Amino acid sequence: MHVAWGLLRVPTKCIGRRAEHLVEHRERGRAVALFEANGCQGADAIAWLLATTPPEAVIAWTGEGVGAMEFAPALAWPRLFVRAERLGPDPQHAGRTIATGAIDGRAGRIVLVAERRQLRLEVR
Repeated sequence: MHVAWGLLRVPTKCIGRRAEHLVEHRERGRAVALFEANGCQGADAIAWLLATTPPEAVIAWTGEGVGAMEFAPALAWPRLFVRAERLGPDPQHAGRTIATGAIDGRAGRIVLVAERRQLRLEVR
């Protein structure tokens, strides 16, 4: 009896949760939904990159490659993520333009800083 009750309940519970996740994904954006579901912060950094950089841009990044940073390349695809330390002073890398912009009144190369469960943008 318990097995039957469990089997009947699994589809409705799973489908209901999945439907809620899809609604949140559509309403709040995929970065926000994914980051919140995984206890991460920095979806606003991804949104800023998507809004201000062309798809063929190179995004400089530094910090930890685990946690929130694991989601960034997929969310910002087809932008190319390259460690900031590997980029020279040239405005291009591999035939692509390195992302620049202005944040808080400072303009220059944009660097995505990854700290375990958090992403933030800096100008360097």
